[in-house]
Order: sequence, then structure tokens, then C-alpha cells
Amino acid sequence: MIIGAVVIIVLLLLLVYILASSVECKIVIHKSGEYERIAIFIRLFFGRIRWRYEWRSIRFVDWDEGFKIRVNKKDNVGTGHARKKKGRINKRIIHHYAENMSLLLHHTRDLMEWIGETLDKVQCNSLIWDTEIGLRNPATTGIVTGASWSAKSLFVGFLTRHIRFYRNPELDVIPHYNYPFFSTRLVCITKIRTAHAISVVLKLIIRIVRAEGGVRTWRNILSKA
Repeated sequence: MIIGAVVIIVLLLLLVYILASSVECKIVIHKSGEYERIAIFIRLFFGRIRWRYEWRSIRFVDWDEGFKIRVNKKDNVGTGHARKKKGRINKRIIHHYAENMSLLLHHTRDLMEWIGETLDKVQCNSLIWDTEIGLRNPATTGIVTGASWSAKSLFVGFLTRHIRFYRNPELDVIPHYNYPFFSTRLVCITKIRTAHAISVVLKLIIRIVRAEGGVRTWRNILSKA
């Protein structure tokens, strides 16, 4: 009797701990000269579980071969895993993923509506985007700098319509006149409550089940991923 009550209390505390936690995602994009890096960091259960996916050494070959990339994966699940591999992104791969996305849209009831509902649950704690641009012609540098400000404003405006910002985005574009230079760094930290994450996953499963051929399509695509 006492043991059963203790087990129930422990399970309830564990459930509260899980639901009170958040899933945090940090995205880093950095390009400066020869240095290139795209990284995604995910933390669950107050940082108890961590996962990192990082693209480095992104090299453009040609329009047919596309980009050659080096990928690093790391997590601390169980004994921890780390892996490095090389890959590429070209027109064939992009076309393949576009076809898969089209299939998922067709075989999931109102998938875009679900994406919108999910984004409403996401909060952005930090968005920093710095860019430095330099060209030999000062006039052209000024035009490109203005265009960069416009592009950033449109992008952030789109995000603010779908995601809650807890801090104002920090944007900056610094022109360098009379010599060519380019550098950009974007850091974005988002968070969603674990309870909300579980809810949106369950809603997605329901939409998949209700769509004709949804379960079969998702299973086939995920098995080949």
C-alpha cells in the first residue's frame, strides 16, 4: 500500500517535471571569409538531454554537383554518440525533398494549419543578426546595404506574425567601403513548453491518421530518411 502510494507520487512528480520543462532550440549561422558554420543545438528537460547537428566546410563545386559539406552529430543520450560524415546538396537531392514535402502536404489533413498552430506555441528568447558588407564601389555598397536592411526587416516581420518575441531582435548591417568583404552571423534561440510540444505531436498524428494514405506515406518517407 505504502509502496504503491510512493510509486504513484514519484510518477506524478516525474510527470510534473517533464511538463514543466521546455524544448530549447538554438540555431547559429555564421559565414566570414573562408569560415562557414551552420549549427542546431537542442536541449530537453532543463538541459539533461542535449543534441547537436552541425554543418561545416560548405563548398560549392558546380551547378550539377552542388555543395559538398561536412556534418558533425553529437548527443548525450545514454552513453552519448558522436559521428562525423561528408555529404552533398545538389539539385537531385533538393528535388527529392521537395517531392517528399509535397507528398506529406497531400497526405496530411491541413498540414499548413498545423504548422501555424505550432508556431503560435513557440517563443523566441533571442534573435541576433549582424552583417558586414563591403564592395569596391561605395555607391554599390550603399545600395546592397539598404537592400540587406530591407530583407532583414521583411524576414523579422514574418517571424513576428507567427512567433512570440520576448526580446526585440538585434539587427545590424555595417558597410565597408572601397574593399570587398562579407560576413554574417545569425543566432536564434527559441523555446516551446514540453506540454505544448506533446500536444502538437498528438495533433499531427491525428491529422495523419485522418488523411487518406497518411500513415503509409509518412511511414515510407521516414523509413527512407
